[in-house]
Amino acid sequence: MLNKYSSLLLLIGVSILMVSCKKDYQKISVEFIHNLPDTCVFLTQVDNDAEHLVFYKGSNCNQFYCYTAETDKVEEIKCPKVEEYYGSPRNIGAGKENIIIGYMMDDTQGEATIDNNACVQIYNLKTRSFKEFTTCNTVEFDFGKNQLLCQTFDTNKYGEGSRIDEIYDFDGKLLSNNEVEIVDFEEVPSGTLAAREQEALEQERIEQQQSFGNNNRPARTLYYCELCGEEYTNVQDLLNNSCLRNKMGSTLGHHKLYEGSIKSVYTCRYCGKEYSSIKDMVFNSCLRRGGGERHVPAL
Repeated sequence: MLNKYSSLLLLIGVSILMVSCKKDYQKISVEFIHNLPDTCVFLTQVDNDAEHLVFYKGSNCNQFYCYTAETDKVEEIKCPKVEEYYGSPRNIGAGKENIIIGYMMDDTQGEATIDNNACVQIYNLKTRSFKEFTTCNTVEFDFGKNQLLCQTFDTNKYGEGSRIDEIYDFDGKLLSNNEVEIVDFEEVPSGTLAAREQEALEQERIEQQQSFGNNNRPARTLYYCELCGEEYTNVQDLLNNSCLRNKMGSTLGHHKLYEGSIKSVYTCRYCGKEYSSIKDMVFNSCLRRGGGERHVPAL
């Protein structure tokens, strides 16, 4: 009987000792955050019965780090590579469920221009995996409000058209969506080649509109490239010339003939957006296609 009693006391003593020696992982995580060097920025913390993690970043946005309190180990998490025209990671923010990374070209951060390309990647804290969230022209982070602004331009080559402003929180939840009309966004100095090209384009539109009022036939026969919108007076010249928008590159890639009829308004076959010329249409990215792909004129 004494032996059983002694064994019970020993078991209770061992249990008390184990409980008293159990590490306070939450406290360890808090101390780790407090001791982060000035070159590092705390992102977010995962603290539950299953795991105790601290996510933080350094001065380089190409990667961030995960500290595990249970093992006292640090894991480097590299941001995924994206298409070259999206640039590199420029900012990293963190919500409750996700870490969000904005990509832009190094020399265009914060500049809202129609020529930029940008994208946003999301890292889910539960699945520990990345996925592409959205593509746009510019991305701006507001760390005071824990929000990011994605701007997508839908304009002609002279910057006239509209801009879509989408605001998300750092978990990727859409907070607002607003379309802004843009007029003379990019002023073209008079007398320059761009100004003369703009005037010629406007004159061509007037001629086309007049021709449609005259038996619905164009005043002259023109052939257009479906990829870039360049016009030619014969098909052979069009097909024999290189196209900068061809995915094979300007060395091997040639223009692709638009086989539809000449219209006063052209419609994108993927999203239904309307433009007065093919050149204006294919200059803009199509939100329905993704990956920075451009509009494609319907026949």
